[in-house]
Amino acid sequence: MIAVVAQIENSEQSLERKSGINQSVIFWYLRDLLAQINGVPLDATTHRVGLAYLQQLRDTLTTLDLGVQAEGISVALNQDLISLEGTKTLNSSLIETELVRLIESSSHLELPIDSSSADASSTVDNSNLNADWSFLNNLWQEIKSLIQVRQVDGLSASLDTKYFYREALRLKLLEAIYLIKAGDIARITVCLNEIQVHIRANFDLQGAETQAALALIANVKGMTDVTVHDFSSTLTSIEDYFLNINSDKTAD
Repeated sequence: MIAVVAQIENSEQSLERKSGINQSVIFWYLRDLLAQINGVPLDATTHRVGLAYLQQLRDTLTTLDLGVQAEGISVALNQDLISLEGTKTLNSSLIETELVRLIESSSHLELPIDSSSADASSTVDNSNLNADWSFLNNLWQEIKSLIQVRQVDGLSASLDTKYFYREALRLKLLEAIYLIKAGDIARITVCLNEIQVHIRANFDLQGAETQAALALIANVKGMTDVTVHDFSSTLTSIEDYFLNINSDKTAD
């Protein structure tokens, strides 16, 4: 019993010091959590999480009462809180749904009327170009004769140019879905631009389905136009504070 009482008394005497140490550990842990969403496009959930991290950091900073040395942290935290509250979030699930919808409707996209049957040699006067085109066309026909395609979906229609343009579009859309899941905004923007170019270049721009597809892609591009928040100022100011503390301790 005497030993237990002594232990409690010793704990009470050092409680204030231990509390400060624990709060510092919590402060650094929150800094690590914030670093995980730094520079990442935030959805509604991570947006709320980011706000919670910043608010808890500010509360912990107030509890620690670090004085003048922590003024930079306080300024950066307040700026990030104000900025983050109005940040547009990324609705990944809705974007993915829209892209899947376009994949499903891509089979209805039509090529321009003349694109599949146009003979380039008939529209070019240069005899050398005509000869080159004729050679390439014959080569392509020979290559196709060597390719054996086995139908696995039960369709009787033969594969043609339309099939390959549509498959290329579907592959690009699948890539876009992957990039959305990965939160890679920079690459998703490039991918969506490529999809737009592919549709405009290879499908009938007068067709209702093509117009609907282009409108859908434009809508998705608008959804990806979100702010990727940068917490570097707050993170750096916290790191600098602890580096200065360690330097002071080493000097002592």
